[in-house]
Amino acid sequence: MFAVLVIAGLPAATGILGWFELQDVARNQTRVVTEAIPAISEVRGVAEETSRVVAVAPELAAVTDEIQRSERADYLMKQVDALHDRLERTPRSPAPTEALAAEAVMRQAIVSLDGLVRQRIRVTAQRDAALARGLDATVELTGIADTLVANAEMGTAAVISNLYDLETESPGDRQARFAALDRLIEVDLFQLGLMFEMRAHASEIGLLLNRIVAAGAQSDLAGLRADLDGRVRIVTRRILAVNDPRRAERALELLRAVNSGGAGPPDTGGCSS
Repeated sequence: MFAVLVIAGLPAATGILGWFELQDVARNQTRVVTEAIPAISEVRGVAEETSRVVAVAPELAAVTDEIQRSERADYLMKQVDALHDRLERTPRSPAPTEALAAEAVMRQAIVSLDGLVRQRIRVTAQRDAALARGLDATVELTGIADTLVANAEMGTAAVISNLYDLETESPGDRQARFAALDRLIEVDLFQLGLMFEMRAHASEIGLLLNRIVAAGAQSDLAGLRADLDGRVRIVTRRILAVNDPRRAERALELLRAVNSGGAGPPDTGGCSS
C-alpha cells in the first residue's frame, strides 16, 4: 500500500511543484509584458527622438533664410518636448534624472543655436544690402571716372592740336609753343594720368567688394579692409584734383557709400579746390 501511495503521489507532487513553477513563469511573463516591453519601447522612442534632433540640428545651422530657420527650430523644439514627455513618464531613478538634465542642456543648446542662426541671417542680409549699395556706387563712380578720363583726353588733344597752329618763325611764336608744351606736360598729361589712375583704382574697389563674400577668415577680411581703405584714400586724392566741382562732389558721396563702416574720405565741404 505504501509503495502504491508513493508511486501515485509522485506525479501529484510533481504536478504541484510544476504548478508553482508555472506561477513564477506567469508572473515573470506578466512583468515582461507590463514593464520590460514598455520600458524597451520608451528607450527606443528616446533614441529615435534624440537621433532626429542630432540629424536636424546641423540643418538648422546651415539654413540661409528665416522661413527655413523657423521650420527647423520648431521641429527641433517639438522633438525635445516629446523627449521630455517620455522621460517624465519614466519612473524616477538616477538614470532618468540624468537624462532629464541632459534634455535641458539639449534644449538650451537648440535655443542658443537658433539665436545664432537668426543673428547670422540678419547680419548676412545687412552685409548683402551694404555690398549691393557699394557695388552700385562703384559702378557710378567708375562711370564718372570714365567721363573725367574722356574730358582729360579731349583737353590734352586740344592742346596738342593748338601746337600745330603756332608758327615758329618769330620768337613770340616759339615762346607760345614752349608755354603750350609746358602746360601740356605739367597740367594736361599729368591730369590725364591722375584720371587714368582714379579709374583703375575705382575698378579695383569693385573687385575688392566682390571678394568680401568669399572671405573665409577674419584675417582675409582685415586684408581686404586695409586694401580697400588704401584705394579709397588714393581715389579721394584724385577726386580732389578734379576741376569739375559737381562731379567731384558726387564722386565723394559715392566713395563714402562704398566705404561705409571704414575710414571714409574726408569731408571737404565742397570741391572747389
